Amino acid sequence: MLQSCFWVDKLACRWREILAHSFALYIFDLDGTLVDSLKDLACAVNRVLEVMGCPQLPEQQIHGYVGQGARWLLEESLKAAGATSDRLEEARGHFLPIYSEQLTTHTHFFPQALETIDTLSKNGARVALCTNKPYELTEKLLKHLGAWERFEIILGGDSLPTKKPDPAPLVHIMQHCGVSADNTLMIGDSTFDIIAGKAAGTATCAVTFGNHDKNTLQDEHPDFMIEQLSQILSL
Repeated sequence: MLQSCFWVDKLACRWREILAHSFALYIFDLDGTLVDSLKDLACAVNRVLEVMGCPQLPEQQIHGYVGQGARWLLEESLKAAGATSDRLEEARGHFLPIYSEQLTTHTHFFPQALETIDTLSKNGARVALCTNKPYELTEKLLKHLGAWERFEIILGGDSLPTKKPDPAPLVHIMQHCGVSADNTLMIGDSTFDIIAGKAAGTATCAVTFGNHDKNTLQDEHPDFMIEQLSQILSL
């Protein structure tokens, strides 16, 4: 069942505007939104920690650090493993080669992800991808999964000087597609996606099956919350 978050006291007019039509541009996050990559990310992080002589972490703990790019993921993982911050660059040097090898071992699309994207495109909508994953790894993963050509534009975490939660990547995508913010929906599983969307002026949709739990997402007041990707087609 579609779940929408209504804060009528502040946003009643916005809801009427949002619900009056579907969107011309849909911008998707990747990890935790379209693909389940947690196991591969956790395996790569623990391999880095092992190489550095640090204790490994439970997968679920690492999952909480996913969503704001590799630097944040490694910073928080090192901290949790008791390593000093001056070892971050060492960890980063290990991470990309290790994760690149691990990238496609377990990662897969969530149910209905490809069908939803294809239906949106067939209905005339524009579909874009905005992830904090490095562009090179994003390209490798999507080509492996056979989805690279499904997006009109793809931005990685290193495609621009800033990344989510900064709104610049979303603004860049809207300018590229020639679509206004009030006709754009940002879909993601983390607070960073919702913050970026709101800062860019788009409508926002949080998915509840990704890296951030429902209560954490609700704190950012997304316009919509959904439990499965096909519900986007009803917005």
